[in-house]
Amino acid sequence: MDAKEYFHLFDDDNKKAEPVEPSWEDIDLNDEEYEYISAIKTKPFLILGGFSGTGKSVEVKTLAFATCPCDGFLNRSETSPGNYLLISVKPNWHDATDITGFRSSVQKKYFVTDFMRFLVKAKMYEDQKIPFFVCLDEMNLAPVEEYFADFLSVIESRKRRSDGRIVTDALVPASVFNDKYDADFNIFMEMGLRPTNGKLKADEVNALDEEDMNEAFVRQDIVDELKRDGLTIPQNVVVIGTVNMDDTTNTFSRKVIDRAMTFETVVGEFGSDYFDQDISLGYLKNPRKGELFISDEVRALEMMENGRFELSDEEKESVLAFINNINKDMEGTPFKISHRILNETILLYYAKKEIYKLMNDGKDFEGWVDFKTDLNNVFDSILMQKVLPRIEGDYEKCNSCLVKLAARCTDNEWTKSEEKIEFMLKRFGSDKSGFTSFWN
Repeated sequence: MDAKEYFHLFDDDNKKAEPVEPSWEDIDLNDEEYEYISAIKTKPFLILGGFSGTGKSVEVKTLAFATCPCDGFLNRSETSPGNYLLISVKPNWHDATDITGFRSSVQKKYFVTDFMRFLVKAKMYEDQKIPFFVCLDEMNLAPVEEYFADFLSVIESRKRRSDGRIVTDALVPASVFNDKYDADFNIFMEMGLRPTNGKLKADEVNALDEEDMNEAFVRQDIVDELKRDGLTIPQNVVVIGTVNMDDTTNTFSRKVIDRAMTFETVVGEFGSDYFDQDISLGYLKNPRKGELFISDEVRALEMMENGRFELSDEEKESVLAFINNINKDMEGTPFKISHRILNETILLYYAKKEIYKLMNDGKDFEGWVDFKTDLNNVFDSILMQKVLPRIEGDYEKCNSCLVKLAARCTDNEWTKSEEKIEFMLKRFGSDKSGFTSFWN
């Protein structure tokens, strides 16, 4: 049963809100947004940095609207599509309870979070390849390593099964879904799963005998999965954190940076084109293909060994030389890179090639979009997204490696990275007493 059939079973819910009609035929995207899409297809965890007001949170919602089908259920809100969840991070978050919930021994219940419900809803659309976007707004108002530690670990457990599905370890263990709770509390109903008999209340579902309990829910497959595997991260979920780097926020450890694809939103000079069109925050008659946003590979070597992607001998040498030369430039610093970034360099190259194919061999790109799939451009992107965000500190710690990296950028025409390094070097000041980092 697909998600549309599932929701049709519940007339009371269907009456709560009428579907919102599409506002536009389709949406035009720009070069930077295709860079986001390439990164998402590489690994579905992004960080968007920049000063306040640059449109980071709006960008996440734009991508959600751009991919949201008008199926009568995901398009019931004027302001937020059903494949979008906004989580406003609070400064007092110091553990995972606001993300993955917690048991209450006093009430014998489990406090289910919106994030948990959203993951279950995403599972209903996983086979349809509909992307579901989580926006962690102001994610560094609290220490990310504390409240998001479970996610940071689980995202690294991603594995591609033989059928092509990407699976993870449990974010919430199976024991949570096998525990005994109060008679009037059913954790599966709290997660948004509906009984086959929609009129049954939680205590009535709990009172069913074992045979009936095995068929109690419309999406019994998800119930069985939760009991067996726990709550895992669906393949179609994309987590994007927005950050402001100022005196009121926390800095990132390299553990966080290493696990994310990092971008900085920069506002250039405003031109007359500002008045041409507003941001497309509305549903589309022709949403973008979900496959563009779905990460379908995890380990580059496994992908190549099984013939799903191929690098020429020259390309292999180029990739290895890129990683090794970056490490030479950063010799004697704590910023050197290793297997994870080597793996993601190849995966980003693969993702760009796949996106180009999905866009009708490039014919469906907007006329102004310059979508580059060459390996040299991938190296520039990896420097910007994975390497430079790791570098921060004083002149003695960072200057030497930045100067060497700048020279390498010039030699290889890595223009984006070269401009960013120039900015980072200037932050030391004329007296070399300043502190530099990737962030504006």
